[in-house]
Amino acid sequence: MAGDVVVTFETLFDLARKEKDTLELQKIDPSFFQEASTYLADKQRMLTNANTKKSLFSEQESEQLTTQVANIKKMLRDLYDRRQKKVLEMALSKAKTDAVISLQAMLPPEKGLYEEFLKMLKQDREVVLNKLLTGTPSPAKEEHPEPEEGVLLKFVEHVDSFVGKELEEYGPYEADQTAKLPEEVAKVLITSGKAVEA
Repeated sequence: MAGDVVVTFETLFDLARKEKDTLELQKIDPSFFQEASTYLADKQRMLTNANTKKSLFSEQESEQLTTQVANIKKMLRDLYDRRQKKVLEMALSKAKTDAVISLQAMLPPEKGLYEEFLKMLKQDREVVLNKLLTGTPSPAKEEHPEPEEGVLLKFVEHVDSFVGKELEEYGPYEADQTAKLPEEVAKVLITSGKAVEA
């Protein structure tokens, strides 16, 4: 999807389906997320207006809009999660093989996330993997930082479980939940808008 974008339920459904069905990150209009946000806000405003009316018709309209708003949010969440996973996989591939990775399909926030992922993964390979391959043990404190050294975060939305730079698993986390995480992991979550420093 390139050029001027008009977001409708159908175009959103089609884009979410294509992102699900393809391995590659799909190229979408740079303004898509902004337009999708405006589209959702319009639907929510229509729902609020329908809820203030008292007629039988508006009650049916309200039910339809409630379902549609829920479906729109689900599609946007699925689209975002799938794209984020692909960005992480691209960074992992680059860190492992130094392959040429095209960033053309990435939106500006995704490029920032990619750079953060790549930096973390490269640093980890240089420190942990090199020590492993040369038979030099890493200090326990470096491999397993104490929780008190982390950053206390408050999550602003649901975050699925994910793997850290040393293959440790985090999450899942719910909106408004707080957790103390390593500084580099916290930075990625803050940069991606998933959490704020508590």
